[in-house]
Amino acid sequence: MSLTGFTRLCLIAGWAGIALICVLSVLPGAERPHTGAPGQIEHMLAYALTAGALVLRYPRRWLPIVVALTTLSVALEATQLFIPARHAQLRDIFASSGGAVIGAALAILFLRTVVARYVIARERKPAGAG
Repeated sequence: MSLTGFTRLCLIAGWAGIALICVLSVLPGAERPHTGAPGQIEHMLAYALTAGALVLRYPRRWLPIVVALTTLSVALEATQLFIPARHAQLRDIFASSGGAVIGAALAILFLRTVVARYVIARERKPAGAG
């Protein structure tokens, strides 16, 4: 996969993650699928994967991505106050925000190690090499 294809995949995955988080956050409790993991782990994973994908696509915008996802988690938790069988909890906001930070940090670490090595290796390749 080319670097352009990879970044496009990250963009699609990031926006799909946002859409899934929004939909799953406003479904009534009985209609929402459950993984069996504690709710805070589900929050953390969803936000970490979403933040990671978006930061891989927009690495210089990691802070606005984390802030936007944190703001989204606050808004969605507040929305749950009006949804039957859903409960807004401060610890869910902390789990979501923590997940966004972890996902962003892992994406930056990935970019600084794996992708940097790939770029350096391509730059060192002789002009005639295939």
